Amino acid sequence: MTKEKLIICDHSWAGMNCVILPRVKLGTRTIVAAGSVVAKSFPEGYCVIAGSPAKIIRYLDKEKFMSWQDEEEFYRFILKDVFEKSTQHSLKSLEMSLTY
Repeated sequence: MTKEKLIICDHSWAGMNCVILPRVKLGTRTIVAAGSVVAKSFPEGYCVIAGSPAKIIRYLDKEKFMSWQDEEEFYRFILKDVFEKSTQHSLKSLEMSLTY
């Protein structure tokens, strides 16, 4: 049995009860509507897809999205340094609980 990859790129959303089949690639900022069945790839991204099978219902304007490229960059909605500190703290706590 071979494993087939599913690739979902940055800032993409998948609505409730949607089905995304193996070997599909969803490009950056692809939005999948609830209840959709995605059977083919949308690698170009910047679109809203819906239906069964899913098809593009709207294109998103790339110019309206801003990218975070500074030192205060957010990491999954948490400042990067805060995330790193909390991760280190969590790992230390886990190590301490495993040693007892």
